[in-house]
Amino acid sequence: MKRNSGATASSIKLAGFDQEILSSLAGMVIDDHRDSLPDLSNVAILLPGLECAPRLRRLLLEAARQEGSTALLGPRIQTLHGWLARYFATSAPLHPRRRELLLTEVLLEHPRLYGKGQPWTLTRELARLFDELTLYRVELPEQYDRFHRLVVDGYQTAPDAVPDALSREARLVHTLWRAWRDLLEAEGLVEPATAYLKQLAECAGRPPPEARVYLAGFYHISPAEAAWLKAMLQTSRAILLLQGNPAPAVERESQPDTVAARIQRLTGLPLERTGSGRESPLGRYLDSVYRTEGAYLRERAREFASRHPRDPLEGRLLLFAAHGRDREARAVELQVRRWLLEGCEQIGIVTDNRRLARQVRSLLEQGGVAVEDSAGWALSTTSAAASLERWLQTVEQEFDQQPLLDLLKSPFLLADQPREERLSTVYRLERDIVRNGNIARGLPRYRQQLRFRQHNLPHWTGEAAREVEALLDRLEEAAAPLLPLLQGRHTPHKIVEALERSMELLGMEQAMDGDAAGRCILAELEQLGLAAEDSGLLMSWREFRSWLGSTLEQVNFRPPAEESRVQLLGLTQSGLASFDALVLAGAELEYLPGTAAPSPFFNDPVRRELGLPTRPEHHSLRFHLFRRLLQAAPRVLVTLRREQDGEPVTPSPWLERLCAFHRLAYGAEPGDGGLGLLVDDPRITVFRCDTDT
Repeated sequence: MKRNSGATASSIKLAGFDQEILSSLAGMVIDDHRDSLPDLSNVAILLPGLECAPRLRRLLLEAARQEGSTALLGPRIQTLHGWLARYFATSAPLHPRRRELLLTEVLLEHPRLYGKGQPWTLTRELARLFDELTLYRVELPEQYDRFHRLVVDGYQTAPDAVPDALSREARLVHTLWRAWRDLLEAEGLVEPATAYLKQLAECAGRPPPEARVYLAGFYHISPAEAAWLKAMLQTSRAILLLQGNPAPAVERESQPDTVAARIQRLTGLPLERTGSGRESPLGRYLDSVYRTEGAYLRERAREFASRHPRDPLEGRLLLFAAHGRDREARAVELQVRRWLLEGCEQIGIVTDNRRLARQVRSLLEQGGVAVEDSAGWALSTTSAAASLERWLQTVEQEFDQQPLLDLLKSPFLLADQPREERLSTVYRLERDIVRNGNIARGLPRYRQQLRFRQHNLPHWTGEAAREVEALLDRLEEAAAPLLPLLQGRHTPHKIVEALERSMELLGMEQAMDGDAAGRCILAELEQLGLAAEDSGLLMSWREFRSWLGSTLEQVNFRPPAEESRVQLLGLTQSGLASFDALVLAGAELEYLPGTAAPSPFFNDPVRRELGLPTRPEHHSLRFHLFRRLLQAAPRVLVTLRREQDGEPVTPSPWLERLCAFHRLAYGAEPGDGGLGLLVDDPRITVFRCDTDT
């Protein structure tokens, strides 16, 4: 096997923003293993996610063909977690649902700590904090007083003026952390985060199965991952490919390090630039915009314009500012269709505004454009989850007609009946029983109205009455397992079993099994049941609903991928993406930089003292992703809302900086390429026609 002479044992490869990182990675792999082609079975490529894996395989094959190989054996492309779990297995870690139950039990043993708060909500926040403490190898002081002092110093509060809430926070975290660690040790249980650390340590201590491991797209790593990576790099077992600038490129007070500089600091290893090192005019423009040292923005802009009289954004970057979400979605949809007509093969839409993303996807699919949604959305927002929610509301609210009728019109129940037949029966129930009878709720009232119509209205045939009666009977039968559980406290296993039995009787289980989101819900219910098998915890119906709702909210549902020229991504998924054309949508403060997932525990000084990640680190990563996207395609459209419902919307400060630089250098903000005029033109609206002409 031929080794690239540039791949020194202690180097980290750094590609510029104007390089396509997946192409660089594919070229590096083929070049390093040219003598062993087409056999790459001894190579592993590790990525943060597998969204870009198909494109990487195509690029590897293209690079191999240039070396005379028309096919490849391998390499293995996996996530880091998946690769470690495959080869460095530890004892089976706790399933997250089982951990939630155990942690709730621990919390309920200390009711004075959480007062009138909701234990289930607090459990989720504690689980997230404990994961961070474990992954960042933080050991809280054994003595509470030392920990309390640390927290007080972090909040910069005088010892004699410590708020009660601050003391409760410190006491709650310290007490529950110690109790949780004691429980894990006593029961011999292993958390997923602990299992992951053990896998890293085991891998660092012995050679991996493959001779060479390549990593790309890892822009944020923990100290434990940095130690593992350093061991791998120093023994020539791995190569890390990054993208970006080695020097700081954003405001130091809010962005302390570039991504590459932070990884270099954590590993203590040098960076080695790849490629020619010459930036394109657009790259130099963006470096000037976001440089922090040297002259002020105005001076940098004028100096850049004097050296580059031609606007480097022309033909490369468009900006569309909309008045409202609908107009922004329309602009994105229109520009995507324009690019498709121009022959673009790979178009990306990157946004963290999920409402906007779903609106754009709907508009494109109405026009016959398939969209590969790699970002996904919360399982709780799917139509399958909505049907389950409507059924639970129906049972809870004594068959209130609103959730009941919504449920009966759903495709996720009575799968054993022909749909047209069922909808006909539902129509009779709604029009003749509920509406004409003016009945708000209650199976007995529906039955009473049914008997009245049978005896007093001759046109009501026996067949129609029997169908409505059978429907009411089936609803009553399906509700029977759940009704006794609405009161009192019960084991979670009993409640889950009753819910699954209820769904089976309603035909909902069978219907969900035919839907991708429905199958995810069934799988999560199965996991809830397994997690609750040995639990002695008792919970009310309200607490179970909170647990179930939280579970469906946490699960990210991604629809089955379909071949499409248009891909929808979230910002954190875009670290390796490159396209023929790209829309960066929702460029507003709310999403760029956005905020890290809020936690009720600790401010940044305390987190920094403990060694946990802080908001500036979160912003630094997101800036890196934003910055690389501006050069991730030859043509980029950035969209945002200037206002929504008459209220102003704050743009992203990163975009504002770019626009300010452009005004100072070239006298105007980046243009929209005529998109604003097209958006308002009704003649280009896509609609479905009943005829071919």
